[in-house]
Amino acid sequence: MSFFLFFSGHVAGSLIASLDMRRMQRWELARAFDLLNVLQVIRLLGTRGHYTIDLAVGVGAGVLFDSLAGKYVECKQRKPITNTVTAKDGRRLF
Repeated sequence: MSFFLFFSGHVAGSLIASLDMRRMQRWELARAFDLLNVLQVIRLLGTRGHYTIDLAVGVGAGVLFDSLAGKYVECKQRKPITNTVTAKDGRRLF
């Protein structure tokens, strides 16, 4: 299973760009990225720049890394948890 370590970063990067354009509701640009990505896959297969599995795993890696980045951003936007204890009369103890 060592092929998972050598995915196509070209495909993953352009897929992440396409997903980002969809998130920003720039539909035409997202479709353009998708078309260019398909042409890139054909080029990479035709010139034997990557194996087929590298390209397929590149798509999966792009989706995975995009979702991880989204979770990271959501985590950073949450309010921090405060560890305070208050008494019954409303005073902050620590």
